[in-house]
Amino acid sequence: MKNIFKVLSLVAVLAIAMPVFAATSLSVSPATVAVNKGSTFVVTVSANASEKIGVGQVEMTFPAGVVKVTDFSWVAATSYEVPDNKIDNVAGKLVQVGGFQGGKEGALVLARVTFSAVGEGTGLIALTSGTDWFNKDNSDTVSTLPNVLPVTVKMPIPVVTTTVDLEPVTTITTAPPTTIEVEETLEPEIVLEEATTTDVIVTEEIVSSENTELLAQATESQSSSTMWIIIVLLVIAGGYVVYSKKKS
Repeated sequence: MKNIFKVLSLVAVLAIAMPVFAATSLSVSPATVAVNKGSTFVVTVSANASEKIGVGQVEMTFPAGVVKVTDFSWVAATSYEVPDNKIDNVAGKLVQVGGFQGGKEGALVLARVTFSAVGEGTGLIALTSGTDWFNKDNSDTVSTLPNVLPVTVKMPIPVVTTTVDLEPVTTITTAPPTTIEVEETLEPEIVLEEATTTDVIVTEEIVSSENTELLAQATESQSSSTMWIIIVLLVIAGGYVVYSKKKS
């Protein structure tokens, strides 16, 4: 594929004498990378084309053993499946071919490359001379390649975790003091009045009068009972006499 590009470029140069050469400047970002082992980061490949560019190739090298490519994706371009497309994490090289339907110009984000930091060390990520972008006349428009991208991978600082066993805290809840109200019961005051001599005499007379009445009622009741008994006995005796006469 690289040879085809060179041949096409050579034919275009020989066939047409161009007084002014169009240029496409490439760039990569970020400017530097410093990460810990096990981290991932993305490198963006961009272009600024002064005329429409169609088919192109991204060729990139990277420090194998320090980083590896885990993903490559075209952003503005469409990928073309060609035999030269490869990602070699052992050799530390990436080659991908893509293009624009109808061509594109101006500021373009071409592709994004995702790396994983696999080992401690330093190295450079760079677009190499195999990176080309062609115009409609099949002329390579890449004028300059970007500066290399320094990458540093460090071992992560171990995090020391200290576990402290704490004794359980016992919470004692104290009930508020209970206030008991005691009602004072006052004993009734007994007032003893001193009896006079006149009161005593009157009281004795009242008691004596009541006793006399009770005795009279008892005597009267006894007399009435005795009378009734005599009457009953006379009736019985009279009846017996009558009965004896009739029988004789």
